[in-house]
Parts: sequence; structure tokens; C-alpha cells
Amino acid sequence: MEILQNLEQSNIASINYHNETCTLLILFHNGNIHKYINVSEETWQALTLADHKLKYLKSYILKQHKLQKDDRIDTRNRW
Repeated sequence: MEILQNLEQSNIASINYHNETCTLLILFHNGNIHKYINVSEETWQALTLADHKLKYLKSYILKQHKLQKDDRIDTRNRW
């Protein structure tokens, strides 16, 4: 199941999470795409509930999960 959250704040354009693969995909307004693997659903939920999502991303997710930064990820087929 894929869950998408669009944002009107910060540099983050949208947050996508795929439950089956535990993959988090962050799309930024500047066009950058960050993909994190092995992210728990609890971590994703905490990110979506955080008042400052970019701060949460930097403080918790970047420190614990491998980043795959690739501007060539096809956002029509994220998984």
C-alpha cells in the first residue's frame, strides 16, 4: 500500500511511504528525490506528525537510514 502526503511547508514537496517495502521517498521542491530503505511505519508516522518535518528528517531519519539520492528516480513508479 502506498501512502502519499503533500505538504505546503518547508522544502519538502511530498512524502511517500510504501508499507510492503518499508521505503520512504521524499520529494523536494527543488526537484531532488531522496529514497530511504528499511524505514519503519512508526518512523514514517512520526515524520508525518512532526511540526517541522525537515528537522525531524535531519535529526532522526538521516542518522539511521541509508540515503539513495537520485534525480533520475521515476516518480510514476516509485517502487
